[in-house]
Amino acid sequence: MGKKFATGLLIGGATALLTWKSLSREKKQRLSSQLQRGWDETMDAATNYAMDFLDWADGVAADCQLAANEKWASAKALVKQQADRVADHFSNEDFDEETAEIRDALSNAKDSGEGQDDIVIDMDHDDDRTN
Repeated sequence: MGKKFATGLLIGGATALLTWKSLSREKKQRLSSQLQRGWDETMDAATNYAMDFLDWADGVAADCQLAANEKWASAKALVKQQADRVADHFSNEDFDEETAEIRDALSNAKDSGEGQDDIVIDMDHDDDRTN
């Protein structure tokens, strides 16, 4: 297949060269100008497609950036709102009143402790369940 392609390319090139050489000067100029016009139109179309693609890509990038900025702003607002809520909870006037009962219960438990430990671990006790 490679030999047939090379042979066809060689024969086609030789034919094109002989045809070009056999043309008059006026026909060569006219053919050259037609080919140049076609080439210019092709390049203009390719440039337009490339510019359209770049415009589309810029739009997509801007949309993605806008969406990311909106999500970031939303997350920041949510974190700030939660931080303000926690700060308000601990700094408001009712906090002392709300925790007074708990503080009293802890104070009474500490005062009436009678020297008992909360957790006692007896290491000398043999437990039948361990064997």
